Amino acid sequence: MEIYLSKKFMESLWFKVSFNEKEIELFFNKKFLPHLNDCTIVFDYKSEKDMLSDDIGRLIIEEITNNGNIPNIIYQANFDDEKELNETLKKNGTKIFFVELSNNEILHFEQQYGYQLISSSTFEEKFGFHKENWNVEKLLSVHTEDSDAFKSWSDLNFVSKVPTNSIVIVDSFILIENSENKIKHNLIPLLGNLIPPIYSGDLHILILSYLIRGKSNVEQKKIAEKIHRKLNSHFAKIKHLKIKFSIINFDKKYNTEDQAAIHDRYVYTNYYTLQSTTGFDDLFKGSKRNIKNSRLIIRFNFERLTLKANNKEIKDLQDYISKIKSAKGDYFKMIPENIKCPLLNM
Repeated sequence: MEIYLSKKFMESLWFKVSFNEKEIELFFNKKFLPHLNDCTIVFDYKSEKDMLSDDIGRLIIEEITNNGNIPNIIYQANFDDEKELNETLKKNGTKIFFVELSNNEILHFEQQYGYQLISSSTFEEKFGFHKENWNVEKLLSVHTEDSDAFKSWSDLNFVSKVPTNSIVIVDSFILIENSENKIKHNLIPLLGNLIPPIYSGDLHILILSYLIRGKSNVEQKKIAEKIHRKLNSHFAKIKHLKIKFSIINFDKKYNTEDQAAIHDRYVYTNYYTLQSTTGFDDLFKGSKRNIKNSRLIIRFNFERLTLKANNKEIKDLQDYISKIKSAKGDYFKMIPENIKCPLLNM
């Protein structure tokens, strides 16, 4: 996970905002800048010496290293430059950019690549949005009139306000349809509230789930193909981007002891991670919301604990997919065979 911090952005935030305490507090927030040791920070200074010789650069270095946990730091040429920024944005992974570009340039890059770019002029609005949604928790144990209740799928819609080029769903049973669980009542409205309206590229949606266990390889493949067609058919009406679905079959034997057990239910996007203590397939029965002792938790990906957890969880997902790809024998693995997902570096 990478954070790009340009010199021009930092200077503008500090000097051109007239020392607005609210903006400075946001940037040096104790929840953010001092807790980036679990990610890579990319600066556009030429070297550490060059950065330490600059007043703002030295201040930033002091802030990010004052807790004793030093992040991985990379010094790179000027990524405010359009050509270089284009090359950086083409690369996969989870990343956020603090750069000093015009609003039109930023909108262009966000629409094209699905990553968020923040300038000093948009900082209070954009980073303030993340601070407001740093850690959102909704309850299913209370009735819908309660302000903390998960009332409807539209409660998740704020996640779509930020561009993303990937959605990864890890949920054991979300693809299993029966009399009580239908994709149209859970998976489809879940996705419908996560798809970003301000992105116009390829949106890769990867779903890791059981199909129907105990079925033959041929039957499993048919089930996956049917679900794949259903999802493509339903979301074909969305014209501003191209959705590319991937379905991966989950089998515990490829979730080996060197990995954390893939058990909890998660949805990962470029900037937010959603966790359901019950399955995402179990939040609604038809149009009726379930009332049970469960929680829906949404956290900003650069929140300290989420950053730390996601690094490990994403690596474990990469390892699982690599193992199931190389598995031998008559076994349904995934559809399509050549999956792509920028968030997972695929």
